[in-house]
Amino acid sequence: MRLSPLLFVVLLLLIFSFYQFSSINALSLKKESKKIKLSDLQPCDDKIKKGEKCLLKILNAHPAQIPVGLAEVYCKVKQFEFKYEDEASLNKYLAKHTVPVVKGPSNDPKSKNAVFYVVDHHHLLVSLYLSKFSKSNFPNYYDVNARYVIAEVVNNYSNDGLDTLSFWRKMVEKGFAYTKDERGLNLTLPNFITTLPSTITKLKNDPYRSLSGFDRYYGGYAKDASVFFVDFIWANFLREQGSGTFSPVLNGFYSTLVQNADVNGAVKVEFEKQRSVTQYAVKLSESSIAKGLPGYGQGEADIPDCFDYDHLLTVN
Repeated sequence: MRLSPLLFVVLLLLIFSFYQFSSINALSLKKESKKIKLSDLQPCDDKIKKGEKCLLKILNAHPAQIPVGLAEVYCKVKQFEFKYEDEASLNKYLAKHTVPVVKGPSNDPKSKNAVFYVVDHHHLLVSLYLSKFSKSNFPNYYDVNARYVIAEVVNNYSNDGLDTLSFWRKMVEKGFAYTKDERGLNLTLPNFITTLPSTITKLKNDPYRSLSGFDRYYGGYAKDASVFFVDFIWANFLREQGSGTFSPVLNGFYSTLVQNADVNGAVKVEFEKQRSVTQYAVKLSESSIAKGLPGYGQGEADIPDCFDYDHLLTVN
């Protein structure tokens, strides 16, 4: 029995549709299987291997940089406090924002335990540490000592027999460590090692790091994934090129420790002052003197909620 051309075409379309549906369904199941379940994750310890994910307590995380921008942290804190109603919604966010870490030797020669060095998302950890969560809605996240992130081990140098200097030399070579201080001064590697905080609570405020972040939010420049520490590169550019405008506004906020940060006091004041000079930062970043910096001329505005809603600024 011969099929008419029309019937043949219809059969082909049915077969193609079935194949498409099967492929999409299989892909959906594959994506579903990759969802991170907190209950399946173990605490980050000596047994965790490269490529694995684990639960890392924020206060056990070791930074790989000295500065952080507290005004940008303020912005993230307000987003956490307003956007997430309970622990389930926060955990969904954490599952989508895994923190890359390097497993390495302790800086303490007496300790044989491996430690986990955060190589990105320092601002995320600081923001979670400083946020206020209610005990009723966040029973496992209310206690700051119990707060965690989902970490992914991107490299493991804990068994390489490296001494402290060799380990940090490798970290710098791989682009995992930022060796300038909160004023943009480049430190020698030995000086960096002795100055580097052992916990995120002792990171120091660099107001220009916040300014560069806000500059990027307003489209002053774009992230360039091929270049390490892009936001710090732009922070140092703004510090050098716009000092006449920015210094009177920002210089009083240098070096505050995270553990001493008054989120709804001095940090909020800095955030409001940062807003007053952000547009000038964007103008400077779009000018010809910034040409050649990573992400120059490619910025697109993506303004976070803390800039959009004025009521966030009045919360105490």
